[in-house]
Amino acid sequence: MRVSTFLEEKNFRFVDVEYLSPEIKALVVDHHINVTQGESENIAHIHVQYNDNLSFQCKLIDLYQEHSPKIAWIKNSYVTDTSNDDFDYEDVMPPFGVVELYDLNMSCNSDWTKVMIQALYQMTFNFLLEYFNVIVFHSREATNVIDLESMRFKRFMINDELYYRSNRAV
Repeated sequence: MRVSTFLEEKNFRFVDVEYLSPEIKALVVDHHINVTQGESENIAHIHVQYNDNLSFQCKLIDLYQEHSPKIAWIKNSYVTDTSNDDFDYEDVMPPFGVVELYDLNMSCNSDWTKVMIQALYQMTFNFLLEYFNVIVFHSREATNVIDLESMRFKRFMINDELYYRSNRAV
């Protein structure tokens, strides 16, 4: 999906919360997702409010539509190996739906545990992967709260800086 199409959606909700622990599920029952257009139709501002004490905000940009030079670096992070008869693996970058997240910010009070915040990050990424094929973000955006190993992000470099990407499961 393109960011411009994403901006046309009206009712954003987390749909699959069954995998969550009962305590986290109770926290996200009352959530609100607000998506607004950014500086262009290729940029969106996302604000997820879980309750009065926790919110998550970020921006995302459609890298293809913005003709970002990062596309070439992202393509180089994909692996294709079909030469071995015993091993057939193809990790292919999709031709659209590649977005970069930036300006990630989570605000919470001291009652929230690291496990709760990690679950909410996971839900937010899962929500975005319902709409987009690839999410990319700079390592500086990955605070010590995001457990990148459990979320199975792939690491790659752009101009000697560490980035992560996550593909939608197909």
